[in-house]
Formats: sequence, structure tokens, C-alpha cells
Amino acid sequence: MDLDNEDNGEILGCTPDIMSMQEEMDEGTPEGGPLQHHEGEADDASGGKEAAVSAAAVAGGGGGGAGGKKPSAKKKKMTYKDEPRDEEEKGLTRRKRADRMRNFQPRWTDSFGFVEADGRALCVLCQETVIKRTYSVQRHFQTIHSKYFKDEAEKKAAILRAVVSYNSQRSAGEKTTAASAAAKEEKDYATETSFTLSLCISEKGKPFTEGEFIKNTFVACAETLFDDFPNKDEILTRIKDIPASARTMQRRISEMASDVRNQQTANLVNCDVFSVAMQDTVDGTDVRRLTVFVRYVAAGRIHEDLCYQKVAEKPMTGDDILNGFIQHFDQRGVNISKIASVMTDNSSCLADKPGGFVRLLQEKVKHVVISCPCIIRQEDLCTQISNGELKLVMDTVVKIVNLITSRDRKSVV
Repeated sequence: MDLDNEDNGEILGCTPDIMSMQEEMDEGTPEGGPLQHHEGEADDASGGKEAAVSAAAVAGGGGGGAGGKKPSAKKKKMTYKDEPRDEEEKGLTRRKRADRMRNFQPRWTDSFGFVEADGRALCVLCQETVIKRTYSVQRHFQTIHSKYFKDEAEKKAAILRAVVSYNSQRSAGEKTTAASAAAKEEKDYATETSFTLSLCISEKGKPFTEGEFIKNTFVACAETLFDDFPNKDEILTRIKDIPASARTMQRRISEMASDVRNQQTANLVNCDVFSVAMQDTVDGTDVRRLTVFVRYVAAGRIHEDLCYQKVAEKPMTGDDILNGFIQHFDQRGVNISKIASVMTDNSSCLADKPGGFVRLLQEKVKHVVISCPCIIRQEDLCTQISNGELKLVMDTVVKIVNLITSRDRKSVV
């Protein structure tokens, strides 16, 4: 079918959206042929309107005499059946042709300069895309590019050059992507090493500036240590690429602390029960601190972690401790009703007695919470029932602990 024919000017003026709607309507038709509007049946039911209209048209043409005009023939509307197709598509049913045209056809590359890209047909001449359909591909080429070629040989030569250029650019892009992935992988090695270095610094309580010092020391030692290695330069390059500035160390430690907190929160939320250990003491810098530890089971292992630590400017009461305790776990989304036991240092604000934290916690969760003293308190109780045999030892231990926790370290010789 010649698309340049004058009778088909209306067809070329159709937008892709209209053609897509026409195709969707045609896909719902049976394989025996396009949908037909049964005007004859409708006209029979309405009293033979078609015959009346035809008679009126004939009468009008004949009654006009010499000046009468023949009724103009309506242009045939393009349907799916009339859509341009090659010899291979002739003889196929409508459904099979529709399925075939949903797949990219290799002949589109040689005939119209199209390749498949991201599920659509890409024109290598102008880099525009259309849906994978013979009509859309052919219409795009004939309305935009066909006028620039004198003959078939010139068209094929231009298409071949454009296809070769597109394939070379795509290959270069794939190589660049692979190189970027490799560079990212190497960069990840340096990042992982930076986290390891930050962990060592935090565990030893060293200042953040130690990261750069350790890195420089490592580079200096590597010059001799790997002197007989064939890839010595590569090793030195990797060491020098390790981020180890003071700001980086601080950021790495903060990220690890946040990750540990998130994991602990998830484990506390998912566990069935957990216990807490609490201590209200004054440290060596004369600062009162409330320290809370948690014990729980996760992935078949028992974990004992520091949960939080709160600094108090003055001695706290049981209500103060309970309010801060509830606020902390509510912020993390942990249900405190899962608490099974509490271990305390037997201070008055934490003990299981009226006004103490343990008694108030039981009233809050509305179930019995097992309360037990810390190990030092348990040893003291053992001393009291040992007929004084361990009293001297225990008194010495208590004095040492009280000296460390209640006085400034600078005054301790």
C-alpha cells in the first residue's frame, strides 16, 4: 500500500495515539476479519433507512439536471487489516500479526534504521523512539528521513553508518560502566578498611587524629615490608586511598554506633522477653550516672549490651528513673512489658520497696518482675552468713570500690 498516495493523506495525518486506539480496538476482533458494523441489520429494524438514503441520493443526482453533482465518495478509513505489511505477514491471522508486531523485527534495521532499546524501537538516525510496530517504524522513516535520500543505495549506506556508530557508542558505554563498577569495588575496599580502623580507635579510646597517624605509619612500613612484591605499587596505592582523616574517623564511629543501636532495637522488639541491669553511681569525675544494660536472646545467642546511660545533676528518685526509662524505650518502640527481671545495685532509688524503681515498674507493667541485687551485694550477703570468715576480705573490696567510684581520679594516688 502506497502511503504517499493522495487518498491516504488522512492516514498520515493520524496521530500515534489514534492509531494505538484503533489497534487496541482491532485486537479485540475475532480472527475471521475486522469488525463490521452491521448497518443492514440496523436499517432493517428501523424501516430500511439505507434504501431510503440511497434512493434520495440517486434522486438528488438525477434531479439536478445538468447542474447536478454526483455525491462524493467517502475516503476509506484505514483499519488494522489495511496496515502496511510485507509479503511475510500476508496470510497470517490478525492475532498472529499483532503478536508478531509486538516483537522487534530485524528487518526494521536494514529498511528503516531502527534497533531495539529498552523495550522500544530506537531510530539510529535521530535517536527518537517509537513503539515496536511496523506502521509506526515505517511512518517515522518516511515522514522524517526518506526525503534526504536520493535512492535505495544511499539510504542503506547512511543506515549502515548510523548503526555502526550506535553499536560502537553502546560498547564504549558498557566498558565505562564496567570500569566504574570495578573502581567502586576498589573504593569499597578502602571504605571497609576505614571502618575497621575507626573501630580499633574507638575500642582503645584513642583520639580521632590517630587515624591519619596510623595510615602514614602503615605506608612507611609497607615500603619495606612489601619491597619484594611484584605488585608493591598497587599495595601502596590502596593504603594511600584509605580515608583516615579525623572527621572521617568521627563519622565512621557515629555510623557504627547508630547501626549497633538499630540492631539492638530490632532484637529487643522481636525478642519474647529481656532483662535489665541498672546502676546508679558517681564516677571518678564526680558525675552521677545511671547506666542501663539489657540481656536478651537473638538468633540463638545471648546478648548483653549497654542500652543507655543518663547523666543526672542531682540524686534521682524512683519516679525520675522510671519516667526516663519509659521515655527511652518508647522512643525506640520497645514494649517494656517484656521485662522479666531487673538487677540493681540495691540503692534506695532502685530497690524493690515503696517508692523504688522496681516496685514502680511492677505497677506499670502489671506483672511480677524478678528483682535481684548485683554481684557485690550478693557477695556481701554471703559474708554476713559466713560467721565473719570473709568479712575482712569483703570490707577491703567495698572500700576499694567506693574509693574508685566516689572520688576524683586525680586525688587517687
